[in-house]
Amino acid sequence: MTISEYALWIIKGGWPESIGDNEQQSIRRMKAYIDALCKEDVNKVSGKKYSENRMKKILESLARFTASEATNASILEDLKALDSSTSENTLIDYLDVLNKLYLSEDLKTWNPNLRSKTAIRSSPARFFIDPSIGASALKLTTEKLLNDFEIFGLFFEALAIRDLRIYAEYNSGEVFRYKDKNGLEIDAIIQLIDGRWGAIEVKMGSHLFDDAAKKLIAFSNKINQKKMGEPAFLAIISATERAYIREDGVKIIPLGCLRN
Repeated sequence: MTISEYALWIIKGGWPESIGDNEQQSIRRMKAYIDALCKEDVNKVSGKKYSENRMKKILESLARFTASEATNASILEDLKALDSSTSENTLIDYLDVLNKLYLSEDLKTWNPNLRSKTAIRSSPARFFIDPSIGASALKLTTEKLLNDFEIFGLFFEALAIRDLRIYAEYNSGEVFRYKDKNGLEIDAIIQLIDGRWGAIEVKMGSHLFDDAAKKLIAFSNKINQKKMGEPAFLAIISATERAYIREDGVKIIPLGCLRN
C-alpha cells in the first residue's frame, strides 16, 4: 500500500458499507453517521437528553488527542475555546456515553514483571474504535493528512491499533501500551491468553526505524523473561512497502501486510 492509500483508509475507516466508497462518499457517510450519533443515538442509549452541539465539540477535542494520554483536565482545557460551559462532571458523563456506544476505546497500560523496580505509568491512550470517527470530527481529508505528517502519524497509529486489536482478539489476545517513569514508551504490546507477548512500535517512515528498534530492544531487556518469557517478536509497523528482518532481529512489517 502507498502513503496515499493509508490516508484514504483513515478517512474511509473499516466500515463494511464504505468499502466501495470513494473519498467524498466516505466523508459524506461519516458526517451523516456522526450527525445521527450526536442527535439521536446518544439519547437512546442513556435515556436522557444530550446537547448535540456539545457532543460534537467533545468528539472534535478527543480527535485532537488521538493516540495521546490526555487527561480529562486536558480535554476540558482544549474545550474552553469551543465550549467554556462544560464542567468535568459533564465531560465524564458525555465520555461515558461514547464508551457505552463503543465509539471510544482507550488503550490500557501493560504491567509486566520487570527485572528491577520501575514505576509504570497507568494513564491510557485515547483512541476511537475506528480512526475515521476522529478524522470526520476534525474534517480531515487525504489532502490534509498528506500535508500534515504530524497529524497523519497519529492517525496512522490509530489505524494500526485498530487492526492490531482486531487480529489480537481473533487470536484470543489483547493489546496494551507501555510507559514508565523514565520515559520509555512502547506503542503496542500484544499478549495472548497463553502468556506469549510481543512489542510493537508504529512508525510511518524508515528514518525512524533505528530509534524505534533501540527502544524495543531496551524494553525487552527490562522484562523479567524468567517469569514473562522471551518476546515472541519485536516489530515496527510501518507505512513503507517492504517487509524484512533487521540485523538486530527487529521485524519491519508494513501495516497493509497484517493478517490474522
